[in-house]
Amino acid sequence: MNRWKKSNPVEAAIQRARVKRQDAEYASQALTVRLMILEAEDGQDATELLARLSVVIGYPCQAAAQVYGEKMPAWAKQLHGALRTIQQLCLEGYRWQSKYALALDRAVELALEPRFDLTPEAKGIGLIDSNYLADQIHAHAVTPQSVNDR
Repeated sequence: MNRWKKSNPVEAAIQRARVKRQDAEYASQALTVRLMILEAEDGQDATELLARLSVVIGYPCQAAAQVYGEKMPAWAKQLHGALRTIQQLCLEGYRWQSKYALALDRAVELALEPRFDLTPEAKGIGLIDSNYLADQIHAHAVTPQSVNDR
């Protein structure tokens, strides 16, 4: 089924342009996060980096949770594991630990892979959920249930 098939061709064109713009913005955010990972020093405050990571990694992960529920594919489970790592870094004081750099960078790479099975509605919910976690990180309010809550 063509996800762009609409009764109004103008509406379909507008939707395609909107998704293309959102995808470009997401890719730009992911690149910024990857550069931040490279520049981060062990032990430094990582609040902003962790918040950005939670959005870039959490967005497709939470969208997959909407589409697949309990039967998430392996890639989504890997992203969920990365969210757990971010959560743990927050619980340990919002400090960067360079031993996680490679795994989190790989998770960003995995999050960037095209996911044609994720509906626009699921992507919207995924973005809301990932921003919710980012807000908790910015407020230093992450709890052991934060990743489970959303």
